[in-house]
Amino acid sequence: MLMHFEAKGIGISYMLPGDGGANNTDPFAEGESKENQWIVEGPHLMLITPDKALLDALPTAPYY
Repeated sequence: MLMHFEAKGIGISYMLPGDGGANNTDPFAEGESKENQWIVEGPHLMLITPDKALLDALPTAPYY
C-alpha cells in the first residue's frame, strides 16, 4: 500500500553519510549498469515544502 505524504510546512532533512545510489531512469534497478543512469550522492540536504513552486528555481540535473 502506497501512502501519500503531504507536507504541512517547510522542513529540512539531511543525509550526512550520503546514499548508496539510485537509478534516475529505472527506479527498480538494483545496481549500476551500462543502460542506466546510476547516481551516488554524497552528503546532502533535502528540502520539504507544501508549495512545490518554491523549488522551481533549484537545479534538477544530478551533476550540478
